[in-house]
Amino acid sequence: MSAFKDLTNMVFGRLTVIRCTERDKWGRAVWECLCVCGTTKVIRSTSLVSGFSQSCGCWRRERATANSGSNHPNFRHGHAMSGGNMSRTYVTWQGMIARCTNPYNMRFSSYGGANPPVAICDRWLGRDGFENFLLDMGERPEGTSLGRFGDVGNYEKSNCEWQTPKQQGAEQKIKHQLQLVAA
Repeated sequence: MSAFKDLTNMVFGRLTVIRCTERDKWGRAVWECLCVCGTTKVIRSTSLVSGFSQSCGCWRRERATANSGSNHPNFRHGHAMSGGNMSRTYVTWQGMIARCTNPYNMRFSSYGGANPPVAICDRWLGRDGFENFLLDMGERPEGTSLGRFGDVGNYEKSNCEWQTPKQQGAEQKIKHQLQLVAA
């Protein structure tokens, strides 16, 4: 049994971790969590630290009830649909935010926790963040991912584009060359 980070008493959104209950078939810890609504739920470590699970499900139900009709957040842009289905563009935006702002994200140390940290422009954060991101970047084309020029700097319209894996590799090579020059 490999060692794991003890999440006991840590808070993830509306969830407070109570105790480790078991390990899944891959040896990852599974945690019993208490939601602010009073419900307990068993959740995998990866779902907690990635930010994927932040409540027992009550938050989604509350929002669906409070925002039913044309003002519902899922109808604002059509990329985050009920049932957990999300567009590639929306998933990319969420991933960018998670790796830059969530210290429990596996890639945080290379982004939000790096020195200097990689930040996200204010326009792409907050209530209208995704809509602004979509206006600035457009839909994510098939076979691409979000890349920064030279693989350096912050996430902002002037420093990002949808890049193919080949382009991403070239940008990482530029970053490596800049690091060698600076050393």
